[in-house]
Amino acid sequence: MNYGVVIQQGPQDWQIFQHRDGKAQIHISGCFSLPSSLPDQEKVRVYARIVREDDGFTVIDWTPAQMTDHTFSLTLTDVPLGGLYRLETCMPREGNGWSFEWAVRGDIRHHLGVGDLFVIAGQSNAKGFGREPAYDPPQLGVHLMRQSGRWDLATHPLGDSTDILWPEAEDRSVTGYSPYLSFAKQLYRALGYPIGLIQTAKGASPLQQWAPKDGLLFEGMIKLIQNGGGSITGVLWDQGSSDATEQWSESYLTRFEEMVSALRRNLKSEVVFLTCQLNRQLDGQDDLYWNRIRQAQLDAAKKITGVFVVPTYDLGLSDNIHNSSASVIRLGERLAQVALSRIYRRGNCAIPYLSYMEVLDDHQIRLFFSNIFGGSVSLKWLSRSPEHLPLAVFSEQKRITVSEFLVEREDQILLKTKEVLHGKIVVTVAEGVNPQGRPSYETRSIIPVLAGSVWADR
Repeated sequence: MNYGVVIQQGPQDWQIFQHRDGKAQIHISGCFSLPSSLPDQEKVRVYARIVREDDGFTVIDWTPAQMTDHTFSLTLTDVPLGGLYRLETCMPREGNGWSFEWAVRGDIRHHLGVGDLFVIAGQSNAKGFGREPAYDPPQLGVHLMRQSGRWDLATHPLGDSTDILWPEAEDRSVTGYSPYLSFAKQLYRALGYPIGLIQTAKGASPLQQWAPKDGLLFEGMIKLIQNGGGSITGVLWDQGSSDATEQWSESYLTRFEEMVSALRRNLKSEVVFLTCQLNRQLDGQDDLYWNRIRQAQLDAAKKITGVFVVPTYDLGLSDNIHNSSASVIRLGERLAQVALSRIYRRGNCAIPYLSYMEVLDDHQIRLFFSNIFGGSVSLKWLSRSPEHLPLAVFSEQKRITVSEFLVEREDQILLKTKEVLHGKIVVTVAEGVNPQGRPSYETRSIIPVLAGSVWADR
């Protein structure tokens, strides 16, 4: 027989609440009733409290609810950053002296935390399709709201193929390993408080489906964020290959900026975006359009405050386009490096990019590399052979041969070309759908140079 305090609206087991200034609030409401062995007219009171789950010590003491007839509501304020917590309810009664020890039973919610929430959005590499076995176990304190709207301990796969709240987000294929469990675990270990993930990604989704106007995936993302409390720290974004076309590639930066602005307006918060540049594709042919998308992703990080980007073209694949299980774990760690540095101001993370060049004469170019966050970079070139450079040089749209290169400083190199340089000169890092060469890494962050191009005329 059902009696006692029943929570009808409130947190789910495993839920993580977004903190503000180190605190959160938890609202519950529902109904209550006495067992049949006690008189209906006996006076009772509904209470709730928060305790630490590991040792049972009180965090917020028994707090009375507002009661009307046989319903109640209560907001527990100032729940501190941390956890995991247990929310308990009970119903002391007049007949036993208002004793909490022998109060009538009430509902309990387990494994609750107060920390930071991140939304997972984008297409298949955001949802995760790493296929091989890899060691990336779950971690208490890193939890996931699945696309069913239910909270759970975060475990691979983070993406769902069935039981999804809205059909537009369904994937027909079974998903695999994702970067974001690794990401969240790194933050949890560094920050010491819970991290929640909200999964909204869909494979093969173009940016148009994430557009603020008539974008069904954008609408679904908002719904899940509201389901999780309406407030987040940031978005984990990996998308772009579906827009690497003649029709959509040139407008990608503008449309991405519109989506970022619309989400921030909707949430009334300058949420950060941690984005991934397009990875490689083994069988693709559309080099021009992939270059455009990668450049737009780099430009977004340079132009839009609170948008950060990491490269992925150096990662291994499970098939012709999806990052492998081992690679996504590394990618998650890379994203966590950036988050800890830029969001939480813990340490410095340098991400290099090709910032500009000088054409010195008919056969020489000097390239300069900078930190996308400002400040200097120190590059490590894995080989001194020109054919191993992760660079492509074009003169009047014709690819030319680099015959020699010299590391002049830790942030600049000198290229010597076989053919004469003339007209418009373009140098591209990680050129095309399947970039050739061996990436150059920043010696402190161990993150490769971002894909992108610089131009000059001669």
